[in-house]
Amino acid sequence: MVDFIIAILRYVFLAILFIFVFSIIRLITKDLTANKNYQRKHDTNYCLVVKAAGDLSNLQEGYIYPLQKGEIVLGRDSGCTISIIDPHISGRHAYLYQNANGWFLEDLGSTNGTFLNGKRINSKKRIKNGDIILLGDAVFEVGRWDSESRSAN
Repeated sequence: MVDFIIAILRYVFLAILFIFVFSIIRLITKDLTANKNYQRKHDTNYCLVVKAAGDLSNLQEGYIYPLQKGEIVLGRDSGCTISIIDPHISGRHAYLYQNANGWFLEDLGSTNGTFLNGKRINSKKRIKNGDIILLGDAVFEVGRWDSESRSAN
């Protein structure tokens, strides 16, 4: 009778051990999947691709500006992060910055305005892949930046 109880306890122990290992594997898999989805959803590796430049502009169509962490000021002033020669752009025209929720675009009180996807913005707006930003005659497209290949996707 004692041998029978020991055999049953062994099987119960093996079943509990199996359930424990299976639960750990399932938890790890779920966590890894959630992390991939979070990274895809909160992708912060963006760039600005020059789609069109005005006749008097210093921009070159197709040029890629990677959006590095921090703040980026676009405008005519030479002290701007992205300095654009364009008579329709203010000295400090627009501001791009990153926080925990992604990248945002804000107009800095420019005379001719900042446009996101064809609409003039009056407050900060979150940008995402494929958005079109218009400043004066300059047109930028927001793209994903692959830092390893140093190219826009």
